[in-house]
Amino acid sequence: MAEPVCHLPGGWSMLDAAPAYSAFAGILGGFVFLSIITLLSEKSHATSNGTRPADLPNRRYNAARSRHNGARIADAHTTARARTVMLFLPAFLGLLVSSFLFGEVSGEQICARGYIEGVLSASLLGVGALGVFSGIAWMLEAYGESSRSLRRTCMTFIFLTYFIIVALLGVSGIDILDNAFHNDPPTYALVLMIAYGPGMLGLVGCVRKWLMPKEAKRSSAQLAAVYAPAAYVVLTSVIYSILTSYQPRYWGSFDDWKVFLALSVAMFFPACIMIIYARALPDMRRTSRSPYPGSRNSKSKNSSAASPWSGLLN
Repeated sequence: MAEPVCHLPGGWSMLDAAPAYSAFAGILGGFVFLSIITLLSEKSHATSNGTRPADLPNRRYNAARSRHNGARIADAHTTARARTVMLFLPAFLGLLVSSFLFGEVSGEQICARGYIEGVLSASLLGVGALGVFSGIAWMLEAYGESSRSLRRTCMTFIFLTYFIIVALLGVSGIDILDNAFHNDPPTYALVLMIAYGPGMLGLVGCVRKWLMPKEAKRSSAQLAAVYAPAAYVVLTSVIYSILTSYQPRYWGSFDDWKVFLALSVAMFFPACIMIIYARALPDMRRTSRSPYPGSRNSKSKNSSAASPWSGLLN
């Protein structure tokens, strides 16, 4: 059996850092839970603001038209709020599982096995963090936030999150390669790890520029952003369970197929989820419209009779 303390060629131990990661993931998950509770406990926008269709600027609506518009406003807002909750749920699940798995890593005594546990947990933490910022963007879209500065700031933080995730995953991969090959990894493997970050950021930019879903496919893109991260949590849990079921005698070094399998999973599937999130993000460049039909804002140039979820890029 390996020594309880890891002395690795890379000079850094994920096992020692795991408790801090576990606490961070748990705290972040708590904020997501608070957001979900807030959305679920809130009444409809029109009712909570005391706004009735008869109070809207255009007072030429007759009573029947006003009742129809009031119902449509409440239904649209309720639908947007429900979908926003759906989009927060996989992030919450991923952060909880990541926190638990990092707790498992902190008690690990086998270096190689602890590292594959850590890299899988780190990938879940990255996907969950990206889901948090993406969920904030969806909340701004659902509630018709009109501040362009706030929307641009939100989008900036989302892409900063992309950069941080790919950078940290790449650094973790390089660290595993250094430990596997005693600080002398193959050139091709090192090049792949270094190119991972710029390649992913460039791919996300291309997706946002040219591969955004059409109007009819936007709901499908949003649902993919709900179920893909949840499916990855399940997949990671299964792979984690299978690989950690191997006895200590099968974990002699980092130069092992189990380590490279976990590293491949932790880098490939989060990359796919980043692309899915990028396709589902709303367009933060436009000015949001008022959610009330008949108001002056609703007749602006960029406004149309569409749902609050119709602001995604084409």
